[in-house]
Amino acid sequence: MPRGPRYDYPGAVHHAYARGNEKREVFLDDRDRRDFLFRLEKNLSRWNVRSIAWALMSNHFHLLVQCPGGNLAAFMQCLLTGYSLYFNRRHQRVGHLFQNRYKSEALSRESHYRELVRYIHLNPIRAGTVTSLEELAGYLWTGHRRIVSGNGADWQDLESIRDMFHSPRRTWQQEYVDFLATGIRTSPAPGRSEVDRFQIRPDLVEQGILPSNAALPPARYFQILETVSAKTGISPAGMSGKGGSAQIVRARRLLLSMCREELKIPTATIARWIGVPTYSAWYLLRSAPHNPGPRLDCNP
Repeated sequence: MPRGPRYDYPGAVHHAYARGNEKREVFLDDRDRRDFLFRLEKNLSRWNVRSIAWALMSNHFHLLVQCPGGNLAAFMQCLLTGYSLYFNRRHQRVGHLFQNRYKSEALSRESHYRELVRYIHLNPIRAGTVTSLEELAGYLWTGHRRIVSGNGADWQDLESIRDMFHSPRRTWQQEYVDFLATGIRTSPAPGRSEVDRFQIRPDLVEQGILPSNAALPPARYFQILETVSAKTGISPAGMSGKGGSAQIVRARRLLLSMCREELKIPTATIARWIGVPTYSAWYLLRSAPHNPGPRLDCNP
């Protein structure tokens, strides 16, 4: 099956990450890490991308970046291709360094930015590489050190993080550190990593609007969902899941059609948000009437 395009747009904030092929290490020593950061800095400048948070682990990395030009794919391709060629040449190996394509999630709400900064910068503590925030403050391979001490990668975008943390009684750095400390005390849910938890809105799951295993859609999806609900009389929760009356099926088909047209993303992705099998979504789109009537105005 062909792979669908990634969801991207000018100004989008992305959590991008990649793991070594067969979970093997992609950073064998500090020289490898320094080379990756050198290439990261060069490509941030080349593609006008802003790095908000980052962490290098032994067999994977995390980046939280903003792409004013909507050019995440070009940025990541240059970064990973250049580093893979360097790594294979230095360590005398051949073949893919990273497992499949890199993964990325476009964040739709500012409240998620803080969660991602915390998740990314706490990776070394979660993995046991360092044991405390005090030790993390001197650790070279995350963006945390730059925030708390001003040392380290001068290409890191501190302005975006400063805007996330503000308190009348504390500095923004103190509020940031307290926020990380809270994350250390909060254990991830059994069987689900923190990176999965923050992308799921529990209230939407409880209301039946999103399946429990669906990543959070962009804000535009919920605007389209509300528009379809108003036009058809079917509640957002009523469109989610399998089965239903003919009226629900028609509303679900309209939702799929409008999302495909406006969001330009794969049918399989929309099907996961609605909670139906991909083959059912394809069938609904193919079985749409030839004259479905005037196009609905989906503007908010």
